[in-house]
Amino acid sequence: MEKVLGTSKVGPKYRITLVKPVQTKLRIKIGDLVVFVEDEKGNIFLKVSKFS
Repeated sequence: MEKVLGTSKVGPKYRITLVKPVQTKLRIKIGDLVVFVEDEKGNIFLKVSKFS
């Protein structure tokens, strides 16, 4: 089952702001590199890169 953690509006230059629950769950810190990954079904996921 999917759980909505929040929403973010797309701003100028197609930028978004990460909502606090996502930042907390993924332990994202300022300066971290995030990666957008697409699976074989076309779903897109956000992951924190192991390389920064």
